[in-house]
Amino acid sequence: MRVRRVMFIVLALVASSRFASAQTSAPLARFITDLVAAGARVDTTASVELGDFLVAQGLGGLPAQLNQAIGFQMATNPFDMGLETSKLSFESVPTQYGFGPSFTIRAGALGRGRTSLSFNYQNVSFGWIDGIGLKSSDIGFVLRPPASVQSRFGRDLVYETLKMRLTEDVATFGLVYGVSDRLDVGVGVPVVHIEMEGQVRSQVFGSIYTLTPRPPTVPADAHFFDVYPSTPLVADGCSSTALDVQGVNHAPSDVALFDMVELAQRTVTRKCKASGIGDIVGHLRYRVNASETNALAVSVNASLPTGDADNLLGSGGTRVTGGVAWTGRMGRFLPHASAGYTLGIGNISDQFNTVAQCTASAAQAPATRATTCTEVTSPTPFDLKLPTEINFAGGTDMVFYRHLTIAADLFARRISDLNTFRVNPNTDPALVAGDPRVPGTLLQLKSKGATLIVGVAAAQVALTDRTVLKANMLIPMGGRVGDGLTARMSFGAGLGVRY
Repeated sequence: MRVRRVMFIVLALVASSRFASAQTSAPLARFITDLVAAGARVDTTASVELGDFLVAQGLGGLPAQLNQAIGFQMATNPFDMGLETSKLSFESVPTQYGFGPSFTIRAGALGRGRTSLSFNYQNVSFGWIDGIGLKSSDIGFVLRPPASVQSRFGRDLVYETLKMRLTEDVATFGLVYGVSDRLDVGVGVPVVHIEMEGQVRSQVFGSIYTLTPRPPTVPADAHFFDVYPSTPLVADGCSSTALDVQGVNHAPSDVALFDMVELAQRTVTRKCKASGIGDIVGHLRYRVNASETNALAVSVNASLPTGDADNLLGSGGTRVTGGVAWTGRMGRFLPHASAGYTLGIGNISDQFNTVAQCTASAAQAPATRATTCTEVTSPTPFDLKLPTEINFAGGTDMVFYRHLTIAADLFARRISDLNTFRVNPNTDPALVAGDPRVPGTLLQLKSKGATLIVGVAAAQVALTDRTVLKANMLIPMGGRVGDGLTARMSFGAGLGVRY
């Protein structure tokens, strides 16, 4: 009867999460490349549409690599899955202990025939990527026209700076069942909401880029950003800025098609979001011994590809983590440590290798001059195989008055195939002889391999012998000097019931 009840709860959680997964938007895996493309649209004052300044070759480089690095880390960011609900093997430890955050594994077991159910919520706002502030405008790109249209654009360059705001909300449902006094099985179901907001400021640099009124020495086909079209590259499920200059007629109208107000720079913002089920995690843990001072357990977690990888709700493949955990006891202190190896099976989203390709079509007065954009495979695709990783964790729990437990932990992931980035204080590495000077900073690849570290402070209060209220705080350990995508300080809460 108990097993049937457990299966019913699992099926209900999965069904409710699948309903939530329908609430998704345009592919967030292409968020950066699409935004860069939207900001790099250059027009001319001549009577012939030039075509698109930026094509797939430019987007498939650093913008796509940054896209992939950020996307993978958001899709695999660790959260409390509600699976750390097992009672330690120490008989003197209160029975209500054990609903700690699952960033670290404890060596315990729930007990034969027992069931635990946990609900958790976490909000995370990311502040840095490899020590680079996401809101600092230090992420710069130098873009040049493809060879096929250089005869039209000349030596003009577009320089873009990128700012981003990345947030992730995760609600998780965890269920664990004690098959025996030493063996637990469980499942964790996350429901994820992601918001990505970006702002690109674009500037045209060339031998002459003076605004009107145009001196006689400035050629009639000098290149600028045009106010038309007002809303660049509309994406389903995303909101973009609309640039509107008061007093300027917009086509379709009797206005001359190519006689619009010109801009030396343009700023485009876009906000996209996606919600739905994440990657469901299957859990198995076996307690090796029942020592009163040194407990040992082994575990296997399998993260299944149930989340929408195109929208960064999941990794796109299966990730299996084998681990070993130790927990000791020294009075009120319960130190613990764990280590694991994660094997990635399958590929991340192929949207990381897809970019926008835009071409201009002939204008027909008084209709709009149109640009058609399609999705094409990047000319410089990179490996999409899920990377492997090694993780370590350690810390201690402190039990007070049988009803209060506090914990301090450090969790680290080493991902060998993850690109990291740095900022060059000038754009010289992107320029060649004859290019105009481009002031600003430049994003560059730094290396492969990153160590991601997060600190966790947690507390739990036993409301009854079966019910525990949880809270945790994630503390950024890298910030301006660390590797990978680093979150700002964030908070989470949860409720656990064991029966």
